[in-house]
Amino acid sequence: MKSKKEEDLTPMMKQYYQIKNQYPGTILMFRVGDFFEMFNEDAKIASKELEITLTSKPLGGGVRVPLAGVPYHAINNYIAKFVKKGYRITLCDQVEDPKYAKGIVKRDIIRVITPGTLFTTGVFDPKKNNYLMCVVKNENNYYMSYCDLSEGEILTSEIDNTNAIAEICKIEPAEIIIRESDIELLKFFSNNFKGVALTKYEDYHFFDEECESLLKRHFKVHNLEGFGFYNRSGLKIASAALLAYLYETQKGMIEHIRKIRIVEASKGMFLDDNTIRNLELFNNLHNNEEEYTLVWSIDSCSTSMGSRLLRNFIRHPLTDKHEINFRLNAVSELFENSELSGQLNNVIKGMQDLFRLCGKIGLRICTPRDLLGLAHGLKKIPLLKKLLKDVKSDGLQWIYNEFTEDMKNAADKIEQAIKEDPPSSLKDGGVFKDGYNKELDDLRILIKDGKDWITTLAKKEREKTGINSLKIGFTSVFGYYIEVTKPNLKYVPPEYIRKQTVSNAERFITPELKEKESMILNAEEKIIQIEHRLFDELLKDISSYLESIQNNANAIAHLDVFLNFARLARDRDYSKPVITDENIIIIKNGRHPVIEILKKRSEFIPNETEMGTSEDTFHIITGPNMAGKSTYIRQVALIVLLAQIGSFVPANEAEIGLTDRIFTRIGALDYLAGGLSTFMVEMTETANILNNATLKSLVILDEIGRGTSTYDGVSIAWAVSEFIIEKIRCRTLFATHFHELAELSNKYKNVKNYNISVKEWNNEIIFLHKIVEGCTDRSYGIYVARLAGIPEDALKKAKVILNLLERQRKGIDLNQDKLSQLDIFQLNLDIDNRYQEIIKEIKGFDINNIKPLDALNILCEIQKKIG
Repeated sequence: MKSKKEEDLTPMMKQYYQIKNQYPGTILMFRVGDFFEMFNEDAKIASKELEITLTSKPLGGGVRVPLAGVPYHAINNYIAKFVKKGYRITLCDQVEDPKYAKGIVKRDIIRVITPGTLFTTGVFDPKKNNYLMCVVKNENNYYMSYCDLSEGEILTSEIDNTNAIAEICKIEPAEIIIRESDIELLKFFSNNFKGVALTKYEDYHFFDEECESLLKRHFKVHNLEGFGFYNRSGLKIASAALLAYLYETQKGMIEHIRKIRIVEASKGMFLDDNTIRNLELFNNLHNNEEEYTLVWSIDSCSTSMGSRLLRNFIRHPLTDKHEINFRLNAVSELFENSELSGQLNNVIKGMQDLFRLCGKIGLRICTPRDLLGLAHGLKKIPLLKKLLKDVKSDGLQWIYNEFTEDMKNAADKIEQAIKEDPPSSLKDGGVFKDGYNKELDDLRILIKDGKDWITTLAKKEREKTGINSLKIGFTSVFGYYIEVTKPNLKYVPPEYIRKQTVSNAERFITPELKEKESMILNAEEKIIQIEHRLFDELLKDISSYLESIQNNANAIAHLDVFLNFARLARDRDYSKPVITDENIIIIKNGRHPVIEILKKRSEFIPNETEMGTSEDTFHIITGPNMAGKSTYIRQVALIVLLAQIGSFVPANEAEIGLTDRIFTRIGALDYLAGGLSTFMVEMTETANILNNATLKSLVILDEIGRGTSTYDGVSIAWAVSEFIIEKIRCRTLFATHFHELAELSNKYKNVKNYNISVKEWNNEIIFLHKIVEGCTDRSYGIYVARLAGIPEDALKKAKVILNLLERQRKGIDLNQDKLSQLDIFQLNLDIDNRYQEIIKEIKGFDINNIKPLDALNILCEIQKKIG
């Protein structure tokens, strides 16, 4: 039996609550006329987060509820705002025309939008992927499946426990799905991925039999052997649960998802989140923006498809020499044939995103303009194939073979149907060409004849009545009407029926006019119904080409990246690297790919690097602050990375030994929210390197031990260096201010000292930014402090203390110096914190009353402390 409150609800509010109760934890956006409305707490949240007006609506029984609404035509922008703030949206639309509704208009959920399923053109960066990920775990491994809903391919990987965090960080999922009962995994993600939306999903979606059945059904296969899931049940379960979630949120509209591909993470170069951050591959260290990063400096792709693929290249550098040369040789051919490159680039320039257009078709959110854009893109493929006919490299031949003839058929079907300049939606019709459908043509003729008749009627009525200002108009509320101004009302014929009064006129109808109006409006409504049906039929027809279109799009994306690399090589004087199995790095006149853009090319000083032989694997680099040590070691790492993604590199020559991982320990960061100090972060990153680097790795160290006292710091830096030199033996560049480490070259044959040279002139120093063999014992920190604006008094004091420190280190008796005893005493206090404590202890002794034996014991203890 219903409660009195339920009985009092209006029919629409009953419908609203029925749907709302099915989707708890989401914001329900409920279509009412030209608005999507939200009620109660949803309305209050919307008012705050979307900055829209909060009002109210009658609930029934004299009660009102909070209400906030947004126009339906702007819904995508509001959804994006909601989702970016962490909300999940349930979109409920009208599924029948209100004109034909008997009683309450039928409404239904058309999709649920979450951070990982957000697919709204114009509100997110088309050059970036938006990944939804599902993760399952056993004792030793994480199984991850992830998908960009707009692209139509599920990628899946098996990662061991030690590398899981780094691999997930590299993929940057917007949302992660986990089994509801897996409390341990939930805790793991809550602690390590605070900015990522976590979704707990019911356990039955992870049952083995259900997972296998869903995958077979969706991909229309008899078994899953072709996917590579044999003895890898975790990959199957993660992929199926991901697919089930997409079915649920997209209401089954995911036919564009046609592929599953296993990504073997162990086969590529592994980049952890520290390396991605420290090398500033995608976000700079200054403000976390993309400007001044590697991708910013090298991405001049002509399509968003190419830009996304380039990002994936950077995230997953190759370690297979054949695969790297597959890319390099394609780039080389385009580099050498600038005419072909220019022709190919002119064809793909401005091409729409074929991947995401396929996604729109699969999700049934495609517009007529989207479909025509797809046709225009597909029509370019035969020209690309023709231009690539005589290419020699394996990479370009592969692209040539990927381009298929059926793309012209798909394009022709679209262009035969859709007008050249179609409306942005189906709402008002006018999408299909004349001649495409006879029933549509007949109705259009009927409407044209009717409107011509109305034009003729207006002329006839003016002649009959003598009212020259008489006109016939139309409104969506009243339909067609005859309008007569008030001064002419005395001439109105008796058969005119008064319908409406406006400020300076009266509006009339006649039976004859209403009859024509009914005919026209019925024809217009029928046209819109027919065009909706025809558009759905056309989408289903084009859907049969989706997999082929996606294959062609993948080939275009690769071509775009190769053209981009060739253009970089020409415009910036990059050279083709030689990839070798030898454990070496030889770079002639290497340059930093980002810094050289920010400077004039003539101002950037290139540098040599030669390392990797048995007698040359560990470089210690000293030199002044601001001289370029950090730039130099980063540029070596970036050149190695560029080579292994298949790009030419900023150097005159480069020979790169295959590198399995690049490790970086750079800068001073803390993670106070996680309870980690700057020094703890430094030591954690260093531990990661020592535990995971191999002989084939490249290690970049920019200061170790600077976060603690001088003696501790030197000790740690020395021990870390010896561990790498003796145990790991990998190629290492170590930039440091601990000049004491230069002594390592006397102990180990494979250690070499380098420094960044400077020139001193007139009490000033000039940074030459040139790396030379040998070490230095000066850092010129006070000079850099002056450049930074430190007050002169502080600088003078710093010079005094520096002078004292240097004299003491040389064994000079400070008491013979002309400086005041106060300065000497202060200096001695600053040398080491341990001595301050000892001095305090001595000051506290009662010399007059202490016994001789006690004094000797105390002196013995002090001697031990001093060491």
